[in-house]
Amino acid sequence: MPRFRERPSRAQTCFRYRFDGTLPGWWNSQRHALCIWRLRGIGMPALLALGRWSFYGARMIDFADIGKLFLVGDIHGKISPFHAFARRVQGRGVAIVQVGDFGHGFLDHRTAEHAGNFFREHAGTCGFIRGNHDDPEICRAMPGWIPDGHYDPNWGIMFVGGAFSVDRHLRTQGLDWWEDEECSIAELNAVVDRYVAVKPRIMVTHDAPADAIRALFPGDRIYQPMSRTMQALNAMLELHRPDLWIFGHWHRSAGGVVDGTRFQCLGELRYCSVTRREDRPARLCGGAERI
Repeated sequence: MPRFRERPSRAQTCFRYRFDGTLPGWWNSQRHALCIWRLRGIGMPALLALGRWSFYGARMIDFADIGKLFLVGDIHGKISPFHAFARRVQGRGVAIVQVGDFGHGFLDHRTAEHAGNFFREHAGTCGFIRGNHDDPEICRAMPGWIPDGHYDPNWGIMFVGGAFSVDRHLRTQGLDWWEDEECSIAELNAVVDRYVAVKPRIMVTHDAPADAIRALFPGDRIYQPMSRTMQALNAMLELHRPDLWIFGHWHRSAGGVVDGTRFQCLGELRYCSVTRREDRPARLCGGAERI
């Protein structure tokens, strides 16, 4: 039997147990089954996930000297406008983060090399989180990658990548779809625990909690059963409400306040900026402007 913390909160308990026997057969690959039945607790896989945050720190943005942060939505391999935008806005105290679906794994060799050189050149001020349309292995090797669950205390900001591909049945594993497009259940449990501990003021994710999607896109369908990433984000929002939550994945720009948290979805090739302010909530500007 897996061991859990004493008296876990209702949201954490709901998230950890919701997977037991509730998923359809096409979810239950060997890897997912292993996660469901053996890695639900906060054990070695979770510790490895936690340790990964500092392991990659040398290649990430140093937020200590950053006063303004630009965030860019999905670009799906359209790297020329992204690079042009980054070079246009970069300056002292400025950083750029792309919120997933950059296109890593879809790029031809020359374009991929160009992207790698760009992130290597700007690793201290330009980075990205992974989306569901990014090869996780390439992301982990790329300068500028911000690991899932990374938290920066200077900004009070946390990053979580990955999402579920609803069209995965039309894709080819290893070519345009990757089985580990989402964090494992153990990794997500570790991220939830860290989120509760640090209580970030700003969240940057690829997907978003279901409440935000229902409020911003009331006509859109949320596929059932809900992905484990969205379940984890739901649990996070229930446990703590940050001031600001920015995400991509849904390919359209929209914003609104849901129970005290301001959500901003960035459409493809759209951006917003966030300015850090001492002792006050960060200021959000834009969201629909094209890069």
